[in-house]
Amino acid sequence: LLYAKFRRRARLIWTVHNLGPHEALTWRGGQIVWKSYFQLLRANLDGAIFMSERSRSMALAAFPDLAHKPYAVIPHGHFRDYYPRQLSRSAGREKLGIGANHKVFLFFGSMRRYKNVVALIRAFRQLHDANAVLVIAGSSGDTDYLDQIRRQAAGDARIALHLRFIEEAEIQEFFRAADLAVLPFVDILNSGSAMLSLSFDVPVLCPRKGSLIDLADALGPQWLRLYEGEISAAHALAFAALGL
Repeated sequence: LLYAKFRRRARLIWTVHNLGPHEALTWRGGQIVWKSYFQLLRANLDGAIFMSERSRSMALAAFPDLAHKPYAVIPHGHFRDYYPRQLSRSAGREKLGIGANHKVFLFFGSMRRYKNVVALIRAFRQLHDANAVLVIAGSSGDTDYLDQIRRQAAGDARIALHLRFIEEAEIQEFFRAADLAVLPFVDILNSGSAMLSLSFDVPVLCPRKGSLIDLADALGPQWLRLYEGEISAAHALAFAALGL
């Protein structure tokens, strides 16, 4: 970065999608290296792009040295024109083997621990509704976490696991089949997952955190339903009252 800036005279702009790594840096000296690198990065920024006013406020609270940097607020873009989306709802469900009368909750994306998939499965299992289906789709290099997900889902035929890389052409199958996308993230500032769901006209259940609050204010509860705290059995019971 410094070579590009000082030798190539490039401009260094940070798009502030997150405020730091989602996973803890557990290797020896990891936190020290990250803190030093990130401080050097901020000191040499020519500007920053924030995805909402709320995320800018949160960034300035965490890193006051950003206050004097030029910036722009550019909302997170959508994906409506990027992925194929010609399938009908019935066709999407047929491809996944899901009946027309089921209420389908979808988690889609990489299986990283901060995304809290195990807690989502635990909460869903508290929902005693034979017509409810939880679809979990995505891959991970964390084999231990994938094993935790499999163990938590074992024995409940309503939970469909697709623990693999989902090709671009397949993505529409999952979102066309879904009634509601669920993002049980422990921590979040901005969310490409939420924008992907909305791009397929699928409403989202997500935590009241970060830019999702601004997005919910802009779009309304018919598109974003926010909950407080960690996803739990109480939220699972609320699933049944969504009127899907």
